[in-house]
Amino acid sequence: MNEYSLERLGPPHLNECEAALQSRLNRIAAESEHSTKHEAPHNAPPQEPHAALRMQQESKLRPHPATNDIVPGYPVPGGKGLTESEPSIIREHKLRPIAFEQQIGRMETHEIGLSPLSCIAVNGRHPPVGKLHLLACLFNPARSSRIVRNYRIFRESLGSLPITVVELALDDDPFVATDGIRIRGTRSRHSLWQKERLLNIGLSSLPDDVGAVAWLDADVLLPDTWYADTVEALESAPIVQPFQKAHWLDERHQVERSYTSYSSWRRNQGADTYGHPGFAWAARREVLENGFFDRNIVGGGDTWMCYTFAGDLGSAWLRQAPHWMLDEWEQWASPVSQKVRGHIAWLATDLVHLHHGSPSNRSYQSRAGWMVDADLKADQIILDQNGLYTVRDNEGFRLKMIEYFPSRKDG
Repeated sequence: MNEYSLERLGPPHLNECEAALQSRLNRIAAESEHSTKHEAPHNAPPQEPHAALRMQQESKLRPHPATNDIVPGYPVPGGKGLTESEPSIIREHKLRPIAFEQQIGRMETHEIGLSPLSCIAVNGRHPPVGKLHLLACLFNPARSSRIVRNYRIFRESLGSLPITVVELALDDDPFVATDGIRIRGTRSRHSLWQKERLLNIGLSSLPDDVGAVAWLDADVLLPDTWYADTVEALESAPIVQPFQKAHWLDERHQVERSYTSYSSWRRNQGADTYGHPGFAWAARREVLENGFFDRNIVGGGDTWMCYTFAGDLGSAWLRQAPHWMLDEWEQWASPVSQKVRGHIAWLATDLVHLHHGSPSNRSYQSRAGWMVDADLKADQIILDQNGLYTVRDNEGFRLKMIEYFPSRKDG
């Protein structure tokens, strides 16, 4: 079994990674400048909220080149997607070739990692998962150009994989995604952490024949084989984190730091101080029967769901939230935790996270207590007509969140 880490590939590979990324960034920047000159005026009337909430753009459905099946999200010829003559950005940045040879009943395998609680799941397969559909969301309250560039690289890297992107554009900001579900909001009402809310909108739009869902941050890159490997892994575990090591790139596209995935960290505690709870997950559809937990409107939903999957419903980290939110989360988490029972798998591969500012500006620790500090009540978080959350009768909290997004300095 050949297995290559980023470190073993050495400096020449990192130089190639940097050069390829820079080339792609330059091309996307040039295309963005060209398209900006021809895009509709920002004061164009917004879409009707209910139409934007559910309707995929039929004009963006294109046949998969191999099967001729219609696949939502397949890149439009002449758009920002892949061309036949241009390799996938994932191929340009291969970090670790994977030969996925999972052996059922064999615990000690490098191809699929299993947390200590996963022993039961390996001894018998689940029914086939059927179709695996991808979900991603895009919202950019601070108008970060880097977030836009990262999204375009991310979207291009996925090629023709079936994906639904749910995009929130505020005020008169232009939409970025060329396919998916578009929602119009305002900074004054919707400057909240809407990630899980947008993912729920995407999840509710999926057809019944989708048997599994993967949700990805719109600034990560995974190797070519991750999709097929994840489908196979989901036949042995209800939840998969499709990477073992995550690498943060800096502004120069060099690896700045690396962490193991949360699921791998649980198996090998001590290698890192903390495993990463987010970036990318996949689950069998029945695990998400009640959707994603989306009431944590300050951010950190990945961690909440991660603890749920692991069955750690008493984590002290979560106790910074208001009591009413803990009650809501426990109602959501209990049935999910019973379905997963800690059976979490990971793929022995690497993920790359594209740079968008310093993590030190994101208030990862302090924001967890903002709702308590503002005395935010459960009935002050309401759904607007466009399906997004808004806050009423708490001006201090609303202004805090409006100020938060520019303070992140995403670039």
